[in-house]
Amino acid sequence: PLRSIMKSAPLIKGPLALFLLISFLTSFATNAQDQSFNYFLRAQLKFPPSYNGVFKAIVGLIALTANLTLNIWLSRRTDLRKSIIPVLLMCSVSLVFLVVVESQILFFISALVFYIFNAIYLPMQQGLIVRNTSGSKGEISGLFNAIKALGMCLGPLFSGLVFAQNPKLPFIAALFAFLIAGILSVYNRRQ
Repeated sequence: PLRSIMKSAPLIKGPLALFLLISFLTSFATNAQDQSFNYFLRAQLKFPPSYNGVFKAIVGLIALTANLTLNIWLSRRTDLRKSIIPVLLMCSVSLVFLVVVESQILFFISALVFYIFNAIYLPMQQGLIVRNTSGSKGEISGLFNAIKALGMCLGPLFSGLVFAQNPKLPFIAALFAFLIAGILSVYNRRQ
């Protein structure tokens, strides 16, 4: 991803630069959280791996339903630059609950809410990058994917490094990354 980013560096300016930073933060947060979630279930809650599989299957079905209904509705009826802001902030809020709750049931409910909003934001970002770019859409899309890939590398790396100090640190980092991404999206919309 670094080579692609460096090659396309002249394109990265103004609103696109901020949008790519937001994309990096969300990719970093998603992957840091997801990597830690699997280990958290096993190491902290003492659940067998099958619980993670069942939970992710349920989340996948709900996310698919959300993408086929809510995302299509948002895409057709709202300004995605405006609608993505509460989605990113809800990712952050659900992670707050994931960090502070003690009950296993509330933990799973918080995780479910997070994964639903998490599934919604990426198609919104993809729609925004395609709709709101001038010039070579292919090169901009490639740059967007390279930035996401960088987040996919650094999020789990960060998660793995800090999990031993405190298993909830990756969730805390992800909630702040989503919070910053939501706040930056407000400014990016004005740009």
